[in-house]
Amino acid sequence: KGDFFEYCRELAEKGSDDELKLILGLRQILDGNTDRFNFTFLCSIGAENVWYKLNIRPFNGGRAILFAEEVTQNITATRDLKETQERYKQQFNNSINGIIIGKPSGEIIDANPSACAILGYSLDELRKSGRQGIQDEKDPINIKASEMRNEQSYFEGEKIYIHKSGLRIPIMVSSVLFRDTDGNLSTINSFRDISKEKKIEKRLKTEQIFAQTAISSIPGTFYVL
Repeated sequence: KGDFFEYCRELAEKGSDDELKLILGLRQILDGNTDRFNFTFLCSIGAENVWYKLNIRPFNGGRAILFAEEVTQNITATRDLKETQERYKQQFNNSINGIIIGKPSGEIIDANPSACAILGYSLDELRKSGRQGIQDEKDPINIKASEMRNEQSYFEGEKIYIHKSGLRIPIMVSSVLFRDTDGNLSTINSFRDISKEKKIEKRLKTEQIFAQTAISSIPGTFYVL
């Protein structure tokens, strides 16, 4: 009860920006300069912070009617969603693994900087080329990987990608098939270049074969300590 306008003015004089905005909005309604004013503000009730959405409308000539609705849950959910999106954005942009988001048809929607660096393409070039530009779809390894992902909605293992220069790159990939918020199928592929690992593995095998051949060719007894 009491003079609401005066109550807001007292709080505004104490430094409340919210109350000042509320006074200006209420003044516009009463002066007939606008037919609606919406305002969301935080109210501290004891140790708890509560958000309210206030709607002000003109009423019966020179008066105003105020509708207040608690929206704490909505504000909290929106804030949590923004924080989650920001964390995902940071992980997407700063991941050392390449990440490509696309469609089962082969369309590339987005790719992070690491994916562009590994494949030698810009983001626009990847979008234009699609999966067909970075993958030999007739390669048995890639065919098997696609079949497994389509059956299980998930695949983790080796595939072959093609660099912009034409070089074939062995990669280790985790590929997931999922439905987006609109119910459409999408894919997300996280991968890393394992070319160096493959070279080391090949060299070790060659050295092992050479050592076995050398030892077998030596007459008599031979010990390797």
